[in-house]
Amino acid sequence: MNKSHISTDILNRMKAFESSDSEALNRLPIVPLSLENEQQKTATIGPTTGIMMSSPPSGVQTDAEGLILPKKLINPCLESTDRKQLHRELKFTTKMGINVLNQKS
Repeated sequence: MNKSHISTDILNRMKAFESSDSEALNRLPIVPLSLENEQQKTATIGPTTGIMMSSPPSGVQTDAEGLILPKKLINPCLESTDRKQLHRELKFTTKMGINVLNQKS
């Protein structure tokens, strides 16, 4: 778009925003990046598409095509220590013949 067709009011507003943006950028402190952050932010180019792709997060397994492999989820009921202790106690009480329903807790 040609600037001669833009009104002076709009041009003044644009200059105000541009100057405030450049002043804000000049006030930002410059912090050097660590080598680890740079390695994490590097992107790889896909072999067939040439599209920039970011590396998957650590702990995620991918196949040759870059697809995420599914992983088996844990069953919280079977992994819970409270559930295991309750089950062990119930097995013991049934083996001993103790009725747990008539007891006060």
